[in-house]
Amino acid sequence: MADSPSRGGWLKSLRPRGGAKKSAPAGPSGEGALDLTDGADGSPGSSSSPSKSPDVAGVAGSQPPTASAGPAWRDVPGRPRCGFTTAALGGLQLLEGDGTSFSLRIGPDYKKHGKKEPSLTHIYTPLSIDVFKRDSIAFHVSSRLSLPPPPDGYETPNASGLPRRLVINVVIPREAPPLMGGGTDGACYQIVVVFGATAEALAAWRASGSEAVQLFQRFVANAPEGVTPSSGDVDVKERLKLLPRIDNIASLGIPGWIAGYNGKPALITKSGSLYRGDDYLEASVNTFRFAFLTKKGINYLLPRLSDFHLHAAFTLEGRDNNELPERTLCAARLRGLDFRAIPDGDQLPEPSGPSEAALS
Repeated sequence: MADSPSRGGWLKSLRPRGGAKKSAPAGPSGEGALDLTDGADGSPGSSSSPSKSPDVAGVAGSQPPTASAGPAWRDVPGRPRCGFTTAALGGLQLLEGDGTSFSLRIGPDYKKHGKKEPSLTHIYTPLSIDVFKRDSIAFHVSSRLSLPPPPDGYETPNASGLPRRLVINVVIPREAPPLMGGGTDGACYQIVVVFGATAEALAAWRASGSEAVQLFQRFVANAPEGVTPSSGDVDVKERLKLLPRIDNIASLGIPGWIAGYNGKPALITKSGSLYRGDDYLEASVNTFRFAFLTKKGINYLLPRLSDFHLHAAFTLEGRDNNELPERTLCAARLRGLDFRAIPDGDQLPEPSGPSEAALS
């Protein structure tokens, strides 16, 4: 199945101002954002504050929605519905996040004053979660699953030029990292969360003409696909930034060398890969490519993961005044995640079946 969509559909109307920008090396992060790739460790620190109200209601349940719950699904033959791996995990909760609890860069002249303020609310909300236990990484998982329908349903046209579904695929090594060397693939867990937004909300955001939406338009239209692309607008592709946080870290007794990184932004450069499809954009984060100390910290925390109140968001890093202020794209909370409950064996089928568009 081809990774790129046709020039019709949601992507057709997207024409960023000024045309495609030339590829350029990613500039230095003005705040010392934690670039976790290629041996960069970063320094401990926090750029976001814990949410004041972690027990948010309004959930996207861990079970795959039924045909009678919300908009109708388009089941692609040979592809299970998103949420099928977590339907039996009763303790797992996927909750609405709070994008305003993350402080992001603002202008003007961020490079000079380094100021941040709480973000405006996020654009995309969580729809489903899956967790896979694999012997090697599966990229472009959206081509192997029946995605949740857009929040406003397939029958609602999307003329915003922006995808109504944002798929996040986070890859975590199952084994402790070696001190020297180590590959970029292997036995892993993959957490796949699908976020959604209505065509109306996306059109309103685009019509606002904000700096954040213009940067996102460039990202959606021009960021090259695949693993470590060498051509295209690589600069914007490497602007994706993960904002990870454990809301209840103070009560967990986590060692200081790990706790110091709580809330620290992680710039996803070589560890990121993108794929486009029918009204969706998928972003993968391969933590095999993270720095040794970061991988060691993640592995140390895995056995206690079910105790954590995880809270994460994504944004695009703004650098110049015409790219600021930043805004959270998506946000979610996760409770009760226990990798030990994930069954052995590959539950993710090979890409198969027609595209969603062919089923319309």
